[in-house]
Formats: sequence, C-alpha cells, structure tokens
Amino acid sequence: MRPIAELCVAGVDLRRAPRAAVEDFLKNRAEPREEDKPPRSRGRGRPRYLTRAQRHERMMEGEK
Repeated sequence: MRPIAELCVAGVDLRRAPRAAVEDFLKNRAEPREEDKPPRSRGRGRPRYLTRAQRHERMMEGEK
C-alpha cells in the first residue's frame, strides 16, 4: 500500500495530524514484507490479450 493510504486506512485525519509526525512516519516506516507486496505486472513482453493488429490479422485469415 502507499504510505499515505496506510495512514488514511488507519484512521489518521491528515488535515489535523501534525506535519512533523506525518513526515517522521514517512521517513521511518518499515519496508513492506514480500508477501504483502502486490504481484508484479506481466509487462509488455507477454501480452495477456491480442493487440488490435493481431485481432485484425486473425479476422482476415478467417475470410480466406
């Protein structure tokens, strides 16, 4: 989770919290555990879906 979101989920009202306390939290917060991190994206190298050009090419093959 993003650090500011962590504070909001914990119920911290950022408008009322002292700025020094928020800055101290951001500077000294622990790194998240590996199992708590979101999964990495697949990136552009392995597309999950066909691109527009691939769909068009496949459609044109079916008309032959």
